[in-house]
Amino acid sequence: MEYGYVRVSTKEQNEDRQIIAMREFGVKDNNRFLSFCNVDQSVENTRLFDFIILYRAVK
Repeated sequence: MEYGYVRVSTKEQNEDRQIIAMREFGVKDNNRFLSFCNVDQSVENTRLFDFIILYRAVK
């Protein structure tokens, strides 16, 4: 199973681009975590052999 981690660290950032990328990678919306600080929540919900997909959108 794939999980996606979307992180927004500033008020100016927008998570939409990252959410679109996660969908393109095949990550289902209910397996996506949105964070404004860290990845801890998503790691706690994974099991052995699960994947967390991180995507960095660069301007």
